[in-house]
Order: sequence, then structure tokens, then C-alpha cells
Amino acid sequence: MTESRHNKYFKQVNMRFDEQPNDSERMVSSADTALKMIGNHALTVQIWPVADESEFWKQHSSIQDVLLAASVHEFYQFYDEQQIRLIFNNGNDSDVIESIRHLLSNSDLNYAIRQQKSVLVKPRLLVFDMDSTLIQMECIDELARRCGFYQQVAEITELAMQGKLDFSQSLKQRVALLKDLPLTEVTALASSLPVTSGVTDVVAWAKQNNAKIAVVSGGFIPFVEALKSQLQLDYAFANELEKSGSHLTGKLVGDIVDGEQKRNILLSLQDQLGLTQDEVWAIGDGANDLAMMSSAGLGVAFDAKPAVKKRASAAIVKPDMSELLKLLNAE
Repeated sequence: MTESRHNKYFKQVNMRFDEQPNDSERMVSSADTALKMIGNHALTVQIWPVADESEFWKQHSSIQDVLLAASVHEFYQFYDEQQIRLIFNNGNDSDVIESIRHLLSNSDLNYAIRQQKSVLVKPRLLVFDMDSTLIQMECIDELARRCGFYQQVAEITELAMQGKLDFSQSLKQRVALLKDLPLTEVTALASSLPVTSGVTDVVAWAKQNNAKIAVVSGGFIPFVEALKSQLQLDYAFANELEKSGSHLTGKLVGDIVDGEQKRNILLSLQDQLGLTQDEVWAIGDGANDLAMMSSAGLGVAFDAKPAVKKRASAAIVKPDMSELLKLLNAE
């Protein structure tokens, strides 16, 4: 790779993916040293490509331009496992953060932007949305398919996930169309949930690292309970469908798990487990996930709606949860 035009400003490592150094421990150690040197004003930007390497280097150069324009003086750049981590003294400059967020949210890169202490904190609680996050399906849409209302319900779901409709009201509207659906249809769907690629790898990481996993869904209890059992998750929260005999009534029971309730559940679990904010991550794809994502130490937009990605601190742009491991394993 051609030497960076900003090399005189930045202490950095410049190489292509096929030039990975053998001494990866040295790279990790150097990144750790950089964090300790910069201290509480450190900001780490971690980026890695999905397919187009040219897009990766284009955005990498643009980030350097932002830092140069902001007169950032302490800057360290490290390459490891087909990704680059940029660590610099942010000085709590929100304009720098927002400029970088704007660049990356409009790119096709996976990324994370993290304000860090001198040591990177590993999460001890991962809070996931379910539909289109842990599973590749919107359960309410599939229930509606069994009632003959798929198109109508799917359109409402899409607008709600984009934040264009009130979640609670739109949920009641959709659930009403499920009236008289046999419970056997709910059970059948719950037994065949399409788990997102890479989820089992993340669950394995959590068990190896003594971290808990919660699924907090605006969907329904039969599905989160089935997923909790299948994946051996620690917590599951969702809405309760009212039943009459062997059929649904088209109504909900109790409080709706909307965006604010998702946040409350996350904060309650954090308090219950005695964790700091930095030790809690939230991962979701829809507008109703934004509140819990903003309350977590790191909010990850997963194959998310554009409005969600623009407000998230991190993003995984394809539906492959194994990409989350690059963030979980960062040193």
C-alpha cells in the first residue's frame, strides 16, 4: 500500500490485508499501550470490510481527513485480522465523533466507534432484539400469513421498524388481525425459527467469557421462550398474546414491550447483575431498539434500517452475527 499522505501527523502501521504481520501479539500490545497513553479521552474507531476492499480504504482515508482537519495530535493506527483500529485523543469533541459516524453510517463497512477508558471493557451482558436480529424473520408477519393478512401486516411492520409509526399502536393494529388464529399455528412457527448465521458462535463466546445473553423483543413470548430454550440463553422478554380456548383473541395481555420498555428491561438487568454501562451491549435492527441501544455501553445496529444505523455507535451491515466477534474479541 502506498505510504499515507498523513504519515507525518500519525504514528501508524500501513499495510494491505495480504501483508499481515506474524507478530499479532505485538500489534495487540501496542493498541493496549496506546489506550493507556491516551487515557480517558481515547476514542477507538474499528473498521473492517464486507466485500469491497476499495470502499474500506476510501473511508479509511476520509477518517484521516476528519482527524487532520480537527488537529488531532495523538493518533495510533493498528492492523490486525483484516481490520484497522484507529485510536486517538478525542478531547471529547462531539463534532469529530459525529463526522466519523456520518461517514461510516453511509458506507458499506462494519464499524464501531467507542469512547474508551485506558482499558477496553469486555461486555458481561449482551441484550438482543429477536426478529431480524437473532432470527431472520418477523414472527408477526408470518403469523399474519397464516391468517391471509401477510402483505397488510408486513407493510405496517416495515414502517414501524423505520420509526414512521408508533410502535405500540401499530402492534395492537397488527395483533387484531390475528384474531381466531389457532394456537397450533403459533406453536408450529415457534418450533422452526430461522436462527441468524453466527448466533451460535456468539452464544459460545458468551459462555466462555462468563457473559449473560438476554433477548428482549417487541414480538411474542412463545417465540422468545423457544429461542431461549434452543440457544440456552439467560433471559427472555416479550409481549403476551391473549388466548381464548385454542385460539388467539387478537389482543395483548399486560404492558407492551415497546422501545422504552426495552430500555427499562436492559437497565433493570444491568442493576440486577451489578454491571456498569460499559459492560452492557445492545444489538438490534429497528427504531424500537434505539432507546436500549443508546442506554448501553455499545449499541450495535445489525443489518439495520438506515435511520437506526445513522444513530448507532456500531454497525454490522450483513446478516451474519459472527461479525460481532471482531468487536467482542478486540483487545
